[in-house]
Amino acid sequence: SWRAGDRSRREDDRYLFLEALLSARQHLYISWQGHRATDNSEQPPSVLVAQLMDYLNAGWTPAVQVRQQPLQPFSASYFLQGSPFHTYDQEWARVHALPDGLTPVVNEAGAPTPPRPAPTALTLADLRQLVRQPVEVFFRARLQVQLDAVAELEQIEEPFSLNGLQNYQAGQTLLEASDPQAALTDLGLSGQLPMAAFGTHALRQLQTQAQVVQERKAAWTLRYPHALPAQSIELNVDGMALTGTLEGLWHNESAGSESAWLQINQRVGAVLEGEKDAPTARGHVVVGLWVHHLVACASGFCLTSVQLGLDGQVVFLPLAPADALASLQLLVKAYRAAWERPLPVACKTAWVFLQTQAQAEKALADPSDKAPPDPHEAAQTAFDGGHYPGERSESAYLARAFESYEDLEDELPEWAALLYGDMATQAQTGANAGAVPT
Repeated sequence: SWRAGDRSRREDDRYLFLEALLSARQHLYISWQGHRATDNSEQPPSVLVAQLMDYLNAGWTPAVQVRQQPLQPFSASYFLQGSPFHTYDQEWARVHALPDGLTPVVNEAGAPTPPRPAPTALTLADLRQLVRQPVEVFFRARLQVQLDAVAELEQIEEPFSLNGLQNYQAGQTLLEASDPQAALTDLGLSGQLPMAAFGTHALRQLQTQAQVVQERKAAWTLRYPHALPAQSIELNVDGMALTGTLEGLWHNESAGSESAWLQINQRVGAVLEGEKDAPTARGHVVVGLWVHHLVACASGFCLTSVQLGLDGQVVFLPLAPADALASLQLLVKAYRAAWERPLPVACKTAWVFLQTQAQAEKALADPSDKAPPDPHEAAQTAFDGGHYPGERSESAYLARAFESYEDLEDELPEWAALLYGDMATQAQTGANAGAVPT
């Protein structure tokens, strides 16, 4: 029963747009975001703007020309001779005015600053960054560049389960809580879980998984019952000062002195991969524990390090201080090289290469007719992807530095052995790794 003069909600936008047009006195400027911020795909204008352009083109000539405006203030389009775009940003103007296309960082006084010098001191966090993703040292540590992965900004569907990161964070909350039952209740009331029965199911699943990991931890704390305070570390590795703090340590007083120390990491997730009868460690999961293990052993601590998970455990037995220091020297060498350029190596890809190389050597020693696997073929699948996305698609830094596995192929074996060779040799897996009581 609509009558003339009644409100039409679908016409409200047209009315507001008409008001904006009538409010203009000398100039009318209409703009829209022509490209998505996430993937740079083209976006059309709204229906009202498109209709206005059609109306103008139908009644006047020449046709309305849409002008692409640079979004970023440092775009070279603002500083070209005769450019229709203008800017009052003097800092970027000084940068673009330099000869030979140089674009150094400009300080507050407007003077170019020299490149950041190579560090003379490192922390445990620096070494963890190196082994977890070597290419990030160049971008994040030296250039101070933070690259964000392409992701959807809007949630287009209601979550009915936790994703990998949310499940890990919730699991760590339960594992690290002094009162797991209270932490479980708080987690259910925090709003971090799906709604209704889906959230209840997620809670039960997390509780079951956490109990599995805690039972594995109990077998170790039975031998090392006394928790230790955090230990400060100060080392000199090949002229590089290395400092940090070790946490999560346990001690067995009955064993005498520092010879019975234990370091435990735990996660609600997998720590093993490969065949069930001969599993191997997941390299990207234990690299941080390995760095701490090396630093502790190089400092003279006879330390056993354990990574606990749902499917088993990975154990690093004590190392002689000289051997641990030699491994640290390799990591420091790699860090200095990573400061100069993006290293042609990636953590998961390098680990797959080393594991496949070991399988190939074992197959060659076996008189069977089974063809040995190709390490480069396996590494290429891990990096570029196959049935599942590859490591390159997981890291914006890898995607920025390397087009494909071909960019890594020549130097990958050398850097994989230098960064992860010792870890692959020392990692023990399985329920009885480290002679732990079951």
